[in-house]
This record gives sequence, C-alpha cells and structure tokens, in this order.
Amino acid sequence: MAVYRNLVKLSRNCSNWTFKEYRPSSLSTQFCMDYNDFYPRLIDKTLERIKYLDHLVVEDCLNRVSKYYKRFPLEGEFLVYAYEMLESPKVINDETLHLVYSVACAVEMTQTYFYLQDDVYDKSLTRSGKKCWHLLRDASRLAMNDCSILRSLSNEVLKQTVEEPMYGPIMDVFNECYLSTEIGQHIDLTAAITKGYDHFTMKNYRKMAYYKASFFSMIYPIWTALVLSNKGNEKTYQLVTDMCHDLGMLVQIHNDFTEYLDYDESMSKKSKTDIQIGKFTWNAVVAIENFNTEDRKIFEQCYGSPDPEKIEQGKPALPSFR
Repeated sequence: MAVYRNLVKLSRNCSNWTFKEYRPSSLSTQFCMDYNDFYPRLIDKTLERIKYLDHLVVEDCLNRVSKYYKRFPLEGEFLVYAYEMLESPKVINDETLHLVYSVACAVEMTQTYFYLQDDVYDKSLTRSGKKCWHLLRDASRLAMNDCSILRSLSNEVLKQTVEEPMYGPIMDVFNECYLSTEIGQHIDLTAAITKGYDHFTMKNYRKMAYYKASFFSMIYPIWTALVLSNKGNEKTYQLVTDMCHDLGMLVQIHNDFTEYLDYDESMSKKSKTDIQIGKFTWNAVVAIENFNTEDRKIFEQCYGSPDPEKIEQGKPALPSFR
C-alpha cells in the first residue's frame, strides 16, 4: 500500500499525466527485440561523427569494448518501460522513440563501464560467459583507460542525440549515477581491503546498497524516463527515491546470494570471488551479527583468503550454506 500511495503522489506531481491502474507495455518489448541491431548501429554512427577520432587503433578499441559484453538490456528495458508509463501516447513517434532508444543504449554503456571496473576490482575471470575484458591480451594494463574512454563515449552518444533543454538534465542524472555508484563501490571495496569486520554492520550495508544498487538499478532509469517525458522535478525525483531505496537493497542482496550459490556460473555467467576477496556482502553481515566467539575467529581466519581449504572451512559459517 505504501508503494501504491507513492505512485499516486508521483502522478499528481507529474504534469499532464494521470495515474492508471494498468497500461500494457509494448515499447519496452520492442526495444529488447531491436536492441541487438540498434545498439551496434548507434555505436558505429557515433564513432563516425567524432571529428577528432582519427586514430584507427583507438577507434577499434572503442568499437570492441562497447560491444564486448552481449547481454539482455535490463536497465535499458526498465527505462523504456518507465517512459511509456509516463508519456502520453500522442507524443510518442519515430523521432521520440529514436531518442529514447539512444538514451537507453547509453544507459547500457554505463552498465558495461561499471562491469569493466567491477571485474578488475573483484579479480573476476569471466563475465557473461566470456573472459573478462582486463584479461584479454591486448587490453591488460589499458583496461582502466578503456573504462574511461567508454564512459566518454556514452556521454558522446548523449551529446549527439539529446538536444537542449533536455540535454542538461539528462547529463545531470548520468553524472549523479556515476558519483553515487562509485561512492557505493568505494564503501564496498574499502571494507574488503581493510578487513575491518567491525564495520560489517547492517547500517553500513544499507548505505552501500543504496549508493551501489538502488540508484543504478532502480532510481537512475526512472529519473532518466522522467526527464525524457518532461516530468522530472525535485518532488518526482524524491518520490522515486523513496520507493526504490529498499527495492535496490533487495537487488544487492539477490546479487550477493547469487555470488555465493552459483557454483557453476549457470545463472550469472560470471566467476565468483566474493569469499576469496572478502567482499562486504549481506551474507557476511548477517553471519557476523550472529557469530559466537569461535565462529567469529574462524570467519576472520578464512574470509578474504584465496586458499581453497580456508574458503571451504569458512563457508558453513555463512547463512547461504547453512
């Protein structure tokens, strides 16, 4: 009921839009069907229009890294779905659809940008069933620079497709996403690197999950859809944030459980390193909250160790394995 009330409030603060109980979506479905064709064409066209990009090696790198991970465009689909719910059907035409598709692809590029970083930090081996970008022979030490270039390419897509006065607010949302996610990443990594297990508390976990998961997975696509439908303002942004805070935490908890239990990588197609590097996860936080002295001692000896024997010894202490 709380979510329903907030949705009603959201509709009242969105000009020229009234709340509806149900409205079937077709645009997001069509976007997912078109994505594998639209996305590479958008990248090629964007690269062609960059006047100062006359270095074939750099152009080839951008082309490859932006298309390296092929996956279902979840955040992009969410954005298009939200846009369709917010926008009047009378406004939606081929021109507006091209704009929305392009911005949704830029969101997916942002996802790839964070994936590339995350794989380096987590010392991952595979992602989407493929060898991680930073492990490729011709990427290696250039991987973080490739991340930075990819982020700039995402911004270039927006620059080439979004006109003022919409361009400024769209860039504000994207920059907010970069800052929020990187703050969450910092909290996560700092806890793992320092092995400061006294800081593995639910309060700190909720803060990390908000910055790292709630904003990117939930708030970011909807805020972007609000801007695209000319309904973005302080009140609507706040209502979306209030609704999505705990949903984002659920996304992070689900991710943590998947990391622990997806032994054969059949679900995520990604190598598992959370235990080895001592990640700040929901499983670890709940375990620490319920440890006796002996359990805590075993946990501190084993968690964050790459030694396979210690990993197996520490697993029974974690909620996922009980």
